[in-house]
Amino acid sequence: MTYIYETLSTNQIAHAFYQDDYASWHQNMAACDAIAEYLEELAESTGEPLELDIVAFRCDFSHYKDMAELNKEYGTDFEDEEELAEHAQVIHIDGEQFITDYCG
Repeated sequence: MTYIYETLSTNQIAHAFYQDDYASWHQNMAACDAIAEYLEELAESTGEPLELDIVAFRCDFSHYKDMAELNKEYGTDFEDEEELAEHAQVIHIDGEQFITDYCG
């Protein structure tokens, strides 16, 4: 199978996530920027190119406005992002917002 790769800037990646109407971070540019930066750092740390699969990312990660929202959804009692990070990947956005792959 032949693959064609396109190099995307952080801004292009963020814009692609911003346009995803089905994602919990839809139309939240701060969240989309955080996702793009996370993916760039991941690619740099592994030294491998990443496939930009927005649907797969949406299925694995969710956006929360604060820890209370996640705790309510899963019936958990995490105090902060640091404690949650012991159980899941956490992408900090700004203020209390974050994105995580936590699934209970």
